[in-house]
Amino acid sequence: MSCAGLGVDHGRRYGGRWIAALVFVVAWLSLWASAAHGAECPPAPNLAAGQLTPTLGEPRDRGFLWRISAASHTSWLYGTIHINKQDWALPGPKTAAALRASKTLALEMDVDDPSIQQRFAKLISRHAGDVPTALVPRVNAQLTRVCLPETLVGQMHPSMLLSTIELIGLRADGLYFEYGADQMLAGQARAERKPIVSLETPEVQAAALLGLDAVVDVDEITDALDALEGDRSKALTRTLLTTWAESDLSRLESYAQWCDCMTTPKEIAAIRRLIDDRNPALAGAIDALHKKGRSVFAAVGALHMVGPAGLPELLRQRGYRVERVAFASGAAVLPRAAPNSLPGQ
Repeated sequence: MSCAGLGVDHGRRYGGRWIAALVFVVAWLSLWASAAHGAECPPAPNLAAGQLTPTLGEPRDRGFLWRISAASHTSWLYGTIHINKQDWALPGPKTAAALRASKTLALEMDVDDPSIQQRFAKLISRHAGDVPTALVPRVNAQLTRVCLPETLVGQMHPSMLLSTIELIGLRADGLYFEYGADQMLAGQARAERKPIVSLETPEVQAAALLGLDAVVDVDEITDALDALEGDRSKALTRTLLTTWAESDLSRLESYAQWCDCMTTPKEIAAIRRLIDDRNPALAGAIDALHKKGRSVFAAVGALHMVGPAGLPELLRQRGYRVERVAFASGAAVLPRAAPNSLPGQ
């Protein structure tokens, strides 16, 4: 959920923008991920049930969980990460128990809903093919690097295309959107025949990422390519993922001090649009579900949980008793970063 790279000087700050964009991209990317295959391509995830057993012991609670109570019943608020590694994919015991105790799982967006996928695909096809001619060879080279077809240049907004390239490239480091906390929770909910609802619409999310008119910023495309070619996104990715995995709320709250992504008014405004401006409506949607008398497990990106505009505070202001659920501590070790180039390139 990093917002890096949405402002100026993107060559220095672009790395990691996919984390903010991921919940937007994932609905569309699921239609194309199978295109990346072959011995020299980033490996696809193994989603067979038996392969999701962690290799490092029993599942451990990660992320951030709050118990929220009002009107004589309890719901849950959980801060997720939208990309993850296999060993951290399964919910830990406290997280899984909270989901089982809930009647409904509420996600930012149910990306497995075919109607949502269709709507989102249409939205992010705006300005498809608007990559400046001089930059097309560089974009094509990045598509080839992650084994995606060059035809994608004409099928999606350039910003979404570059985010997709970065996402697929992270597979080389063992990091997958398919193992994201939201996806794993959705899988558990479906196994339990638990209803899944979306807190937002594709239209709201696409507007937050691309703006209402989805204008293509040539400088942003250029600097994003610089970042991809220079492989500058992995450090921020690893820091944020480790912060989530260690449930380190204090480090998450200081995100603005270490992300190098909020140094200009334009960057600050972009992050406000992506995170803070969405939070009141998200809190309202969670409140509305809770008031129907059914316990809700609301899973939303972790950066929506921090600060005076974060969801825990907004729900307190709505009269909820908000209590953080403590998780057992433990070291989080990420796989070693892979080289920028894939084998044979």
